[in-house]
Amino acid sequence: MIGCGGMGCEHLEAAADVGKAEVVAVVVLAIEATLYLTATLEEEVVLSPEIAARTALMHGKHVLCEKQRRDPACLLDGNRYSILHAPAVADMSEECAPNSCYCVSEGRLGPLRSDREKPHPIAVLIHDQFRGLLLSTTFPCLGGTGAVRREDYRFAVYSALGSADSVQQCASDLACFVSECPADSNPVAVFVAAFQEPVLLTEVAFEAALWEQLRGLNELDDHPNAADSRSGTASRPSPHVQDDDPGFVFCGREFFVVGLHPASSRWARRFGWPTLVFNALTHSDELRRLGKYERMKQKILGRDRRLQGTDNPSLPFSQMSQFSGRQVDSRWQCPTKFK
Repeated sequence: MIGCGGMGCEHLEAAADVGKAEVVAVVVLAIEATLYLTATLEEEVVLSPEIAARTALMHGKHVLCEKQRRDPACLLDGNRYSILHAPAVADMSEECAPNSCYCVSEGRLGPLRSDREKPHPIAVLIHDQFRGLLLSTTFPCLGGTGAVRREDYRFAVYSALGSADSVQQCASDLACFVSECPADSNPVAVFVAAFQEPVLLTEVAFEAALWEQLRGLNELDDHPNAADSRSGTASRPSPHVQDDDPGFVFCGREFFVVGLHPASSRWARRFGWPTLVFNALTHSDELRRLGKYERMKQKILGRDRRLQGTDNPSLPFSQMSQFSGRQVDSRWQCPTKFK
């Protein structure tokens, strides 16, 4: 059926033996769902409660903003919905949930410790596609590609970006990463946090979810110098970063966070699952120490220009403004106040 995009057709077949009115109702439902799912890059998606409810029956769970105040998708009022959730992993048994952090060996996920079970299939699926993106010959960021080739990263999978459970689990895993991969001996190690939801969102919605996640991590950061690091009064992990242009600091380590998601307008940031890549700013220091920083920077900018067709217009602005990958200007302000 042209226009269905493979969605809703099985419902039409099941309705073949029922009355005409029922068939019409199913056709309307399929069209409404298709219209919703094809409007992926609009700043807002507006649905009536009736259409939203019927679409949810076919394609998972909608988030009703006024009823879920803390959900990162709650950007709009009334009958406005910004994301479509996949069926929740919480519906599966706890032992099957892929909320775990893994190491990588020979290109494959593995447990960090011998007493852990083997990676969940969902985690393997997401990780394999992540590696495929970064190992592409046209992927711009040579630093990210290098980390994947060296397998100098940890990979974690959580439920929904910005949710309380994901924040708590990510905080624990990121703290272990900082502790077990000290910057002096692992200056270019990377922590990758992928999320199963939301699967359909706008750049604005992703940015809100990203900052909800980082806000939650900040609240759980009990490092003794956490507040001083953010205010610039403590010894900074990366002396080349200006005090008025910090990265995200967690457990005393400063990160540049690279956000990837399905609706990004930058090709290098477009990925099937919302993902946050925590790049320690000690990576830049290591490149400077080796005398490779400027050359690497220019090569990355050139590769990104060839892929996208234009320079990234957000590069002149603050580091934090670039976390989400959304195009911003000098008026951008961080939506979160850190402690």
